Amino acid sequence: MRSEVAGAFPVHESALRRLVLRFDVPLIQNDLRSAYVEEQVGVLLGAAWRFTGGDWGPYDFESGGVRLEVKQSAALQSWPGPPGRGAFNIAPRTGYYVGAQWVPKQGRHSDIHVFAWHGEAGPTADHRDVNQWIYFVCPTVRLPEAQRSLSRPALERLAGVEAARPAVLCETVATMADSIRRDRATRTATTS
Repeated sequence: MRSEVAGAFPVHESALRRLVLRFDVPLIQNDLRSAYVEEQVGVLLGAAWRFTGGDWGPYDFESGGVRLEVKQSAALQSWPGPPGRGAFNIAPRTGYYVGAQWVPKQGRHSDIHVFAWHGEAGPTADHRDVNQWIYFVCPTVRLPEAQRSLSRPALERLAGVEAARPAVLCETVATMADSIRRDRATRTATTS
């Protein structure tokens, strides 16, 4: 027998307020910060990029056939400890879900990776402050093939990586996406 909760909608509203409080702190816990940074990057990229990362999708955003994945790391965590130097998971995947269907496909499934790094380690460190983040934009093909993780210093040394502040992230990504589209068009024209 199903029982009804009186005032179910106020419970929903209260749950949303509580959820906002978990994100609205200077140091956002790691498992929540990834969702926050994806949304942050989505706002910075603008309406041309459609969010596709829900439900275990293979990448986070898509625009004109170009796929983008967001990774994040921060010097300070929500727990006490010394600042970290930053590391990003870049492990190739064994597949992905489309709805409830598992698609077995080995590799990385995006064209561009955006690595968001929050390096502030002092008392004013605040993950909510977009100006404290730097974004490293990298063509996925430049990532070491079999490597599972990449430190921030190693990322900065990779060829083809561009560092972007929030104000120019959209332009940096758009330039790289246009280059990928041109390369695809050239390859298609030469194979036709």
